Amino acid sequence: MSDIELSRLEMIERDFKMKKNINPSIDTILNSKELGNLPEEIFTELEENDTDYYYLRHGAIGDGNCLYHSILNLIEENYLSLSIKNKTQRCLEFKKTLAKNITEHDYNYIKLKKNYPTLKKYKDHLLKNRKWGTGEDIIYISSFLNINIFVFQLYDTDVFNPNCIQFTVYDEERPTILLYNFKNMHFESIIRLSKDQSGQTKHFTSENITHESKMFNPNNNAINKLSIKYRSKCLKISNMFLRNWRNSDIYKCKTDIYTAVDGWELPDNRGFCPINKRYLHKITRVEDDDDTPDTCCHSTIDITDSGKENVLELSKKSMPKAQSKTQSKADIERLSVLEQLKIMGFNDSSLNNQLYDTYKGNITLIINHLVKSKTPETEEDTESEEDTEEDSEEVSEQDSEEVSEEDSEEDSEEDENITNPEFDDYAKEDYVDNTITLSSIRFNIPINNKIEAITFYRGNNLLSGKYKNRKSLYYRFEDNEDLTRVGVYDDNTNEIIFFNNNLKQITNDYLKKN
Repeated sequence: MSDIELSRLEMIERDFKMKKNINPSIDTILNSKELGNLPEEIFTELEENDTDYYYLRHGAIGDGNCLYHSILNLIEENYLSLSIKNKTQRCLEFKKTLAKNITEHDYNYIKLKKNYPTLKKYKDHLLKNRKWGTGEDIIYISSFLNINIFVFQLYDTDVFNPNCIQFTVYDEERPTILLYNFKNMHFESIIRLSKDQSGQTKHFTSENITHESKMFNPNNNAINKLSIKYRSKCLKISNMFLRNWRNSDIYKCKTDIYTAVDGWELPDNRGFCPINKRYLHKITRVEDDDDTPDTCCHSTIDITDSGKENVLELSKKSMPKAQSKTQSKADIERLSVLEQLKIMGFNDSSLNNQLYDTYKGNITLIINHLVKSKTPETEEDTESEEDTEEDSEEVSEQDSEEVSEEDSEEDSEEDENITNPEFDDYAKEDYVDNTITLSSIRFNIPINNKIEAITFYRGNNLLSGKYKNRKSLYYRFEDNEDLTRVGVYDDNTNEIIFFNNNLKQITNDYLKKN
């Protein structure tokens, strides 16, 4: 360590009245509230581009989830002040949120199949505690949170300033965070301390690091300079390190090549297209160069020579049937929204139709609801004074009524896929010595533009059929003393599939009761 580096750290410690010294090492794991030095090549360039700040690294818990801890350090206001136990819990919740919200679109768009044969395999990767994060996770998190993420890396004696990651998207109109990785084994956060704030705090600690120190606002000059360097450096290595690089001469969507006049439109930073331009096409940067990951949206599937190959496969599977000339504009708009929801991985058509009516076709509100409503609330978490019954309910087999022929016809298609052999009112897996024990659970359901917590009952894992390993979901209608099987529930993903028009019937029943 040179005298220059030591004097820099000592000056920061003095100016900010730090109780603890900054760790001078550049490649040892810091504790979760410790500050440390960065390689000289990294902090020198960052501070030259941002002269009013000092740049340091901040510790992240080294429990195998360090990538996620290092991101939460920067994006959540109170995360740095939490105990290690609470940070660990919050990190697992964050990973669960990422797993619940990954869609078929994301899986195809980031090309996850190379390392994860199925979407479920990638979800399992996200859900597994202590499973190391990768560059693919960084790209998905960047798109999900809609923030730019740049990673600086020290590997042996080589400094990557910054590191190139496949499919990196940069948009100057969104916030940015910086991460540090060393030895290809541990991630930490990069923070900056304003020289103007030195001496203003009684004693500087990890807890009083400001939002400005953790996250860069859109259109930050230092970050724009960093993006130019990333582009110049990484583009020389591979086209694949940059995707849809906004406001640059290399991204041709809505330019004189793929013009707005001809119907082209920008996708969002996650690669989703607007409803009226719903087909996502691969586009080129220069003539005869199709080795790029850039995309652009259009209303026609075969607008490019190889358009049908370049449109996401999921779009092809979800293609709408030819529309009748007698269809109203409202019908066409509904079909368009429902198709877009399918492409994004929301496949419960009954629920999608219900939400379309509730939110008057506003796809942003629909998606926000679908994301939130997949998170279950247990009875214990939301129990009121009126709801003090036990969390399980025993039902005698002889008290159950047979399903009527009408009900049987209505549910026959789904029920045949669930059970083998057949069962009556309850799944055979839920019978134990002629009784059934079901655990109660609440889900948020939209009713009359409000979100209502409604109680359901779930059974045991189904052992065969189309919905193997899911659990039967039951509901008590007002006019029926017994429970009615209304769908299935997946404990791992929190996904609910309602059979037929059961959601509509549940909504009507709730309104009658209340």
